[in-house]
Amino acid sequence: MSWLIIALTASFLFGMTNFIDRFLVEKRIKDPFFVSIIGGIAAVIAAGIIIGMRGLSVLGWGDAGILLLSGFVSIIALVPWYKAIKIDDTSRVVPFFQLIPVVVLGLSYLLLDERLTRDQLIGFVLIIGGGLSLAVERPSQELFRIRRSFWYVLLSIMLWAPVAVLFKMVAIGGNFWDALVYEMIGAGLGSVALRYYARINMWSGLRALSIGTWGIVGTNEVLYLAARGLLFYATLIGPTALVSVVGGIQPLFALITGVVMSIWFPEIIREDIKRGTLLLKLSAIAVILVGLVCVYL
Repeated sequence: MSWLIIALTASFLFGMTNFIDRFLVEKRIKDPFFVSIIGGIAAVIAAGIIIGMRGLSVLGWGDAGILLLSGFVSIIALVPWYKAIKIDDTSRVVPFFQLIPVVVLGLSYLLLDERLTRDQLIGFVLIIGGGLSLAVERPSQELFRIRRSFWYVLLSIMLWAPVAVLFKMVAIGGNFWDALVYEMIGAGLGSVALRYYARINMWSGLRALSIGTWGIVGTNEVLYLAARGLLFYATLIGPTALVSVVGGIQPLFALITGVVMSIWFPEIIREDIKRGTLLLKLSAIAVILVGLVCVYL
């Protein structure tokens, strides 16, 4: 299967989890540390299932250390993300995450010696520009002011951007599933570190969750883990920077979901679906599609 299709699927799933993340930190679980720790627990459970189904090969200390570090950092990166969307509008937070592909581009060049062609670079820029246009719902001077949420976003970007690059450094010369399990175990170690840092009583916190909240959390974690697995696999078989920039079109999937929800379930989500707004968004989508053609053909 094409790395582009896999990356697009991962982006779609990540877009869905963005909606659920926002709902959880606003309505059900207020503590960003607690939500992040649950993510690590889910990763360890998934790792256990994979080991039970196919076993696990022992990696060298160097490779194992890189993957464990990758997973560890990915969980730590969730904390500033949850803090950012808790204190600020998602429309002000998401645009800054378009910086991730830029950081990944530099890291993949330095660590993986990956280079893009001229057409791919053009597509890279078009996708970032189109994704930014979709993410910015109401352009204004305030969007570009340095707000408190910006520093949380910047920290999350710096932590998250190297994850896929580190994963590919090891997985490209070994087995994908083994690498994924080690990365998930690293995520579990990250959760342990967060639990002791934040001094959270996980047992009482988990028992306090309602059945409905458990259902939402479970769905969110399944979607998130599936998205991560697809992202890593796409990174393994395709150019890391291009896989990352394809992930930058999450605002497109968020737009589609928002429009559908606004029409069918307006009591849950209301998006601006006026004709002028939709025309602007469709123009941004056209730019993204041209960018996708450039990076893949």
